Amino acid sequence: MKKLKQAIVAVVLLLVGSGGGYVAYQNFGGSYIPTSQTLLGTSSNLCKVPIAYYFDDSTSTAGYTDGCNVNQLINTEGIDKVRFNVKAKGGTATSTLYARVMYSQDGTNYFDSATSTKSGATSTASLEPSIYALDPGIATTSVSYLFDIQGVRYTRVILYGEDVSTDPNDGVKAWIDAINLTPFVR
Repeated sequence: MKKLKQAIVAVVLLLVGSGGGYVAYQNFGGSYIPTSQTLLGTSSNLCKVPIAYYFDDSTSTAGYTDGCNVNQLINTEGIDKVRFNVKAKGGTATSTLYARVMYSQDGTNYFDSATSTKSGATSTASLEPSIYALDPGIATTSVSYLFDIQGVRYTRVILYGEDVSTDPNDGVKAWIDAINLTPFVR
């Protein structure tokens, strides 16, 4: 028993004396450091979602938006997950907001996220791009989606709001905020 106590004291002295040490961290709460980036609108000013897919980092093109800038690019290097907080309102009960998620390693060549397959006339299955749809209705609706982004440097979220040309009340307005979740490492 005496030798055990001496061994413990020796290890403690060795750690303290050599400048080393062990500090125990107790991580209460989340294991991520969140950073926010707005893609469209604000919480008090919902902006019109583009009425066609626009495959670029951002747009404020007349006819696509109502004067708001749409940022579709998120730098996700070193990010594990992205949480999309969406507050949306449709012009009609059937207005739909679509988000097509694309990934890139170089910021130039983008690839669709594909998680589903469809069968054609042959036995060969083809990949379908992941497109998320939300029917917010005519009352303001809030939802949150969590995407796994590990290993992707750039993520582009191509936004499209259904806008039937024969229905002037159709279309979607939204505030979309992306929360990058960086792993908390000590």
